[in-house]
Amino acid sequence: MSNKKATNMKYPKKTAKDLVMSSFSGIDTDGYSHPAVSREGIHASESQNLRITQEGSLLKREGFKLLSSAPSSIRAIWSGNIEGILRSYILCKDTLYSLDVESGNYTKIGNVDTSSGNAHMIYYVDSIYIFDGSYIYRLKNDEISLDFGYAPLIADNWTNTFLGTINEPRNAICNFARYTYTVSSVVTPVLRTAYKVASVKAAFVNGEPIDLSRCAPTDFTEAVTVQDLKEGDRVELHVCLEDDSTVYKELASSIGGMVYGKMTDSVMLLHTSDKNRIYFSRIVDYSSLKASDTAFSGGSLYIPFDNIKTVGDGRYGISAIHRHYDRLLVFTEGETWMADTDFADTKDILPTMTINASVGSPSLYGVCMAENTPLSVSRDGIYLFTTDTDTFDECNAQRISAPVDHLIKNFLPNTACTLTDRKRREVFITMKDSEGKSLWLIYNTALRTFYRFLCPAADKLLYVGNKVGFIQGEKIYVFDDTLSVDLPNGENGENELIEGYYVTNIHDLGSHDIKHISSISASYDLTDGKIKLGMECDGEKQLSATLYPKEDHSHLTYKHRISSGRIKTVRLVAIFTGCGRQSLHGITLEVR
Repeated sequence: MSNKKATNMKYPKKTAKDLVMSSFSGIDTDGYSHPAVSREGIHASESQNLRITQEGSLLKREGFKLLSSAPSSIRAIWSGNIEGILRSYILCKDTLYSLDVESGNYTKIGNVDTSSGNAHMIYYVDSIYIFDGSYIYRLKNDEISLDFGYAPLIADNWTNTFLGTINEPRNAICNFARYTYTVSSVVTPVLRTAYKVASVKAAFVNGEPIDLSRCAPTDFTEAVTVQDLKEGDRVELHVCLEDDSTVYKELASSIGGMVYGKMTDSVMLLHTSDKNRIYFSRIVDYSSLKASDTAFSGGSLYIPFDNIKTVGDGRYGISAIHRHYDRLLVFTEGETWMADTDFADTKDILPTMTINASVGSPSLYGVCMAENTPLSVSRDGIYLFTTDTDTFDECNAQRISAPVDHLIKNFLPNTACTLTDRKRREVFITMKDSEGKSLWLIYNTALRTFYRFLCPAADKLLYVGNKVGFIQGEKIYVFDDTLSVDLPNGENGENELIEGYYVTNIHDLGSHDIKHISSISASYDLTDGKIKLGMECDGEKQLSATLYPKEDHSHLTYKHRISSGRIKTVRLVAIFTGCGRQSLHGITLEVR
């Protein structure tokens, strides 16, 4: 009896799991993937011209267009808002232009001394500073002028009988200085200056200018004599100091910098290519700048000698500097240092410690912020620095480029350019190979994944307004959300269609009793063009389906019966063609 019951008992039939691709992920060359991985996203062995949205959909990238063609190759560019108005300034050879980004028209502002070599611009306080290799220029209200430096007030109300404390340290980029005194005795007309004076440029007694024939630097002491003074007179001297050991030429030849200042961005930091030193500016208030302009017109930049600091062990020059929360990271070709930015420290060596002895940045443009932490293109890969501000060890830099190592191995890290697209939480990374061919990698900081775009080689990445752009020679291009094609030759040129391409890793369907794929379902949006889906089964058999738009441009779903035969593995290929911003949200392969 028991045997008969057992014979008639029905057992549930085992069913194979459908392969559900409810979200897509970036490039990862691990090879095989198990269906269980689909909950975390389908990984790709290749992804071109497709953006992965925060929801895990595939969206064909927007097009780029030619914004403008400059009169010649671009040496430096600055673009940003000043008093709520978008301003863009371009340095071509020795000429500085203002660019109207709406019309593409250039307006000449003035000239600099050099016509080639490195140059850069930094916005600081209320002006743009231009470093052209020979001189420092200040751009304000579309007027350009030489900036030879601020004349600090070294003596503030000293007497002629007492050498007081230094009020403002001497400026390292110029020999200009100011002194004020109150005459306490008429026994001697000598006013001490703490430094040897070469010449007196202006002098005032009780607010009135006096003839400079009454003033003379002393021959053997650090002082100036002023004739015909009375007790109680207030004297102001504007002088040139004799010692000419300034660093003006060094700073004019600086290769990069940034604005920093812990809680307030009040300090300009500069670095040169041939020294492992950082130069810290000191902010100057408006009334002091006006006083300095009395004899030394146009000087505004102030870098005391105490604010020139050596960083690191000197093996490499500094390639980039960047803030990481309230600390400063200093990158060299092969190392990264953390600097203690206590500006009150008067030592020549800036207090630093190495946080990674093998990760750095060979490129001037190879570091940018990814969310709240720096990303660096180093000699052997791409690294992301941890956000744990209590960690200062070799683990501080995490290598994130393993999934795309096969793509970057032939490209030169010293050509790397990086830029953060804050709107999309993406980091753009471009590099060139020895033949000048380009690689564009996009790192999605929210999804922590890579994909890539096919775009021309870029000399530099930049923001123009709220758009990501890039420079190639004299041309400026920007990506535009309204474009579904590329316009590399301008609005009147030929459109270049963008083709998206996504190939998944090989997926192991897992069980010996799986026979075939019986249907394919997809969720997608098309306004134009089409999406072609191809399936590679066991490396040989090919199945395909094509997704088309509808006239009303509504959201679309697709389901189609197919028959693959008995298979063990499958790989999906999705090709996005034609105009329009095609998007693919998910695919399900029903397995029986």
